[in-house]
Amino acid sequence: NGQIYLSVHSPQLFTLLRFDPGKKAFTRIIEEKYPFGETGFDNTNSAFYLSGQFGDVIYEISKIKSDASGNLWVTDFLSGNLYIVKND
Repeated sequence: NGQIYLSVHSPQLFTLLRFDPGKKAFTRIIEEKYPFGETGFDNTNSAFYLSGQFGDVIYEISKIKSDASGNLWVTDFLSGNLYIVKND
C-alpha cells in the first residue's frame, strides 16, 4: 500500500506512526506510556548500553509485520509488548 511505519521511543513513551508518501502526512497509530528510562546511547540503560558495547548493534527495536488480513503485529523490544493493530 506504499505506507511506511515508524516506531519512536522517548524515555516515557512508545509511539507508532504511519507515513503516507502520497499525502506527505503522518498518522499516530499507537501512543503508549511506558517507563523506558533514558534511551540515549551513552548511559546505563541496559537495553541500549552494556559495558564495552553500545546499542548500535540492536538492528530492530520494533518488528512490524502484517498478516494475511492486513492487521499489523508490532513487537517492541524495550517494553516486551506485542501490539496488534486491526486493519480497518
